[in-house]
Amino acid sequence: MQRIVKSECTAHSRGTVFETNFTWVIDNFSFIHGKIESPKFKTEFLEEVINWSLTMRITNNWIVFSLQVNSKYHDSKCFLSLSEKEHQVKIQNHGHAFNIYEVNNKFVKNDRLMVYCKVQVYGDRSNISNHSEMGIKLQDSFGVYLHNAKLSDVILIAENQEIPAHSQILSMRSSVFRTLLSEKDMSNNMRLVLKDISHKVVLEMLSFIYTDEVKGLKDISRDLLLAAILYDIKPLKQICIESIKQGVHVSNVVDIFDFANKNFIFDLKLAAMDFIKKNAKDVKETAGYKKLTNNPDVIAEICMHLTE
Repeated sequence: MQRIVKSECTAHSRGTVFETNFTWVIDNFSFIHGKIESPKFKTEFLEEVINWSLTMRITNNWIVFSLQVNSKYHDSKCFLSLSEKEHQVKIQNHGHAFNIYEVNNKFVKNDRLMVYCKVQVYGDRSNISNHSEMGIKLQDSFGVYLHNAKLSDVILIAENQEIPAHSQILSMRSSVFRTLLSEKDMSNNMRLVLKDISHKVVLEMLSFIYTDEVKGLKDISRDLLLAAILYDIKPLKQICIESIKQGVHVSNVVDIFDFANKNFIFDLKLAAMDFIKKNAKDVKETAGYKKLTNNPDVIAEICMHLTE
């Protein structure tokens, strides 16, 4: 069987985003059984060589595609399509399932399947250890300004409650705050409404921004994680993910998987899948897992991970 792979890789960098595109042409599609993998492609991002490829697995009545990326420092997104017109499906490193009969009827022509893929890699090489060393300086330098109304030049508003803050400190710790504040007139104290985030979570997020410390993490770890992602505070994101990982058990792992899957948090999703793999017998008996049977894409992805 001959497999023809055509690649047209065009890449461009926008700040900390790298994008590459390729087309995988699979001939003699009807003869394929089990799993095949596209050739590996190498790209460079922030001086890191990234190897990535697509895999296709045919199982029962499903075709499952997944993206393999070796990058340890970056988040990535994959947009996958079987139609050249547009990238229709978004997957996050692991698989997306297609019905094999639909694929054969709509997309296979002359026993050839065309797979179009766009990958975006983004982030930087920040890591927790570097920020932990920085934390001592933050506590000494910025902690005294936390909730200090006399020296603040920004008013954050969450759930109709006002919180004094400082534009320079926010900008140093969050690229999103830096963008928001740079677009505003800072001649007078500005007011910035933070939507879809509770007052309690904002206070904990500010505590981390000013001191590199967060308290009561266990009770609000998921909400704080979403806030860290929204405002691009990477070290806080990692701390929240590790906190959630430590609390994974049979009764909540499906809920954690669902949360990570819906919010495209790959590290947490992978940890949940690994836990399910190690405790598959017990997890499959839970009510949460049985609810997942209504979602064939998710079940196909989990089953693929269990067989790896």
